[in-house]
Amino acid sequence: MQTKFVVANGLRFEVLEEGTGDRLALCLHGFPEHAISWRHQIPVLAGMGYRVWAVNQRGYGRTTRPTQVADYALPHLVDDVTALINAASAKHVVLTALSRRRPEPLSRR
Repeated sequence: MQTKFVVANGLRFEVLEEGTGDRLALCLHGFPEHAISWRHQIPVLAGMGYRVWAVNQRGYGRTTRPTQVADYALPHLVDDVTALINAASAKHVVLTALSRRRPEPLSRR
């Protein structure tokens, strides 16, 4: 696993990368995680023939940190993912995401 930087959507993203080829597994962390959260899955996915990118999303790790709260709105995050996929120039992409957020309990009626 190596660290590289990818410019996408006007930002510089810190990316943990392993594997080669035109099949990309793009791994996204949730709040308040970090790309290293994928450290156990990265070699497995690479072993399955994927080029794996575990990305530190905007504001995390050594990725660009926009200063305005509005810059972290969902449309910007979607644009980041789209730009990262385009920057990878992969023919096939598998998008995986991780969140540690506990689900809200369902209310009973």
